[in-house]
Amino acid sequence: MDKLSKKIQSLREECEAATDRAEAAEGQVKQLTDAQMEREQEIISYQNKIANLEEQLDTAEQKLREAKAAADEDEQSRSAHDELFRRAQHLEEELETREKELKEVRETLRTVDVKAEHLERTIQKMTAERDEHDAKYEELNAKYLETKAEFESTMAALDNM
Repeated sequence: MDKLSKKIQSLREECEAATDRAEAAEGQVKQLTDAQMEREQEIISYQNKIANLEEQLDTAEQKLREAKAAADEDEQSRSAHDELFRRAQHLEEELETREKELKEVRETLRTVDVKAEHLERTIQKMTAERDEHDAKYEELNAKYLETKAEFESTMAALDNM
């Protein structure tokens, strides 16, 4: 009986050890199951994050395309603005040149006006002198004709004598 008791005791110990091992294995299975559930939840969380990030990436790519299109439009606008600015500068320079030319022409015109006035006064003076000379000529011509007539009459009288 002693053997039997020892055997039973041994079996009990084995059973307890097996129960302990089974409980430990169940604990490990529970831990592993819990860890697996956590991992699955992490995977789901990461999948959600990936989906959100992909959505954000799509949104960012769309915004980038829009920004590039806007930048292209802005560059075209800037190029057009720069071209208009250069044309405006060119026109301003041309305007300055034309204003200088106009100023020079006005100065020349003033000089010509002054010379014309001077020439007009000279013409008036010469016309007055001509009129005086014409009057003197008429007076001297009349005296000449009178003197000539006197001379001819004196010569005729001398011839008759």
